[in-house]
Amino acid sequence: MSSTDPFETRVMHRPGVYINTPSDFVLPKTQAIPMYTKDLSFLGKFRLWLVDDLSEIFLEDYYFQMTWLPDKPVIKIPKGFIFDGASVPKLLRAILGTKGILYHASIWHDFGCQYNCWLLADDSMYEPANGREFFDGQFRKFTEEVYDMRAVASVAWAAVRVGGAGAWQKRRSFNDSVYGTFIPVNTSIGELHV
Repeated sequence: MSSTDPFETRVMHRPGVYINTPSDFVLPKTQAIPMYTKDLSFLGKFRLWLVDDLSEIFLEDYYFQMTWLPDKPVIKIPKGFIFDGASVPKLLRAILGTKGILYHASIWHDFGCQYNCWLLADDSMYEPANGREFFDGQFRKFTEEVYDMRAVASVAWAAVRVGGAGAWQKRRSFNDSVYGTFIPVNTSIGELHV
């Protein structure tokens, strides 16, 4: 490897699979999923413009060691997971952003809130059914530990506490269990029907 390779000093989980840490990480490999607006009403299009961003799909498994937790687990986001990044209304994006500091923390928050657990590197569940408060708290802690941005972490944490209840309840209404219901999708966008 060349000396500029970002993976050179990273701990290898298995050949070709690296563990990211707060002091040494790269963002995951994802691909944007197009938004289709043609058949939406005017209000539907306006809502997309106001709130939504492109969703992204993970093209490979992504690992991160949560060094601030007592057992320092290596958590995995599986290939095929789809998430929408930090859901920040456009009026607040100048302050909070969607693809900056909060983007990385939102990956772990979205997976946790969607499946009510995280996955360890061996695919066993970590903190199953621990609830929204745990994942909201980890969103804050991730931003503090990885980026050392306590003020941003506090504002973002307050926003997910206030604005995240509806999304949490929606997920629980059709997925009140934990990770066992995850079905990865084909990562070829040409075959993905959203």
